[in-house]
Amino acid sequence: MPFSMPELERLREAIIEGLRTNNALLECEDETEQVIDQKDIREVKSSLKVIRGNNPVYIIALVVHNDISKNDSISISSSHGVPYKGYVHDHVNDCYIVNCIDKVELGYIDISFRVSMESTGWECDIPVPENIIKKYLSESQRNELKKLKTIYKKPDYYIQYLQMMSVY
Repeated sequence: MPFSMPELERLREAIIEGLRTNNALLECEDETEQVIDQKDIREVKSSLKVIRGNNPVYIIALVVHNDISKNDSISISSSHGVPYKGYVHDHVNDCYIVNCIDKVELGYIDISFRVSMESTGWECDIPVPENIIKKYLSESQRNELKKLKTIYKKPDYYIQYLQMMSVY
């Protein structure tokens, strides 16, 4: 059954009014959300606690070219655990695929961290910051890293530390 012209006009006006109302609500929600979000973020940060983990972290130095088209897909065995950063997992070969030029498996460092929220009992492993990785490298690990940096120099290349947490 077709609508009459007055009915169509009323429907059009109702739609326009609804859009105005929704836009006003959205604008109001956005402003409120921004205020709430900052407050919530401060609350979350204050409830988190960083603690030392129990397991060492396996470190692989990846050499990455700044021109991503020059990087290759390289396999990294999953025998040392799971990387903190998401990489493609090849289930058939049980390895992770990363895009880089070269890699050096530096081995384990004897430090790891967890973040916890006491009020919930929640804990989670977190990656180790680069400066702390460098601090905990052994002399032989530092030498391996130096060799890598003499071959692959800035500004074309940079070193990225793939960190694997033990799952065993």
